[in-house]
Amino acid sequence: MSGYRKLPTGWILPVLLLVCLTRTCFSQTLADASPAVSLFDSVERIRVFLAEETLEDYSGMYLSGITLHYFEDSPRQGLAWLYSFSFNSPRLGGEMCIAHYMDGEIIEIRLGP
Repeated sequence: MSGYRKLPTGWILPVLLLVCLTRTCFSQTLADASPAVSLFDSVERIRVFLAEETLEDYSGMYLSGITLHYFEDSPRQGLAWLYSFSFNSPRLGGEMCIAHYMDGEIIEIRLGP
């Protein structure tokens, strides 16, 4: 005989079921999961920003992505639409991002050297 003994498995299913039921009963529902600024409103605001207010030159770049991102602390804490721009020709570093926060503030972020 090997030194292993068979563990009773009849208790696993009831305990697992109890854990699942208590997690569902005590879970909190989200009141509203949609962001304060819609993607369409943000895109229109960023178009105006790029045409009139930007400090950087985006002529050699293309929009490579838009994500809803939560910043912990840098450049500022909060939920923001994050616009990522990449260069048309490959190069190392220097990509740009624009963060459009839910209170309307827009911050340009340079990535890399």
